[in-house]
Amino acid sequence: MKEINFYYREQCQLCDEALDILSILKNLYTFQIKMCNINLNEEWFERYHLEIPVLEAGNRRLLGNEISFQQIESYIKSLN
Repeated sequence: MKEINFYYREQCQLCDEALDILSILKNLYTFQIKMCNINLNEEWFERYHLEIPVLEAGNRRLLGNEISFQQIESYIKSLN
């Protein structure tokens, strides 16, 4: 089963929207979500604070400006 790291920040509307999309897609595809709050990890914060939300699995990333239902679904399909 694929695990997707979901880098987010609390009180982030784009993050909330991306998580809603992931929740819908979990009913259609098999994957796990690892929640990664960038405010709790200095390295994550430095790397992603301007790009959240970020989905990461292996060496593939989907950045905040690419977040849409279609883009996330396509990303998940490419992992399987």
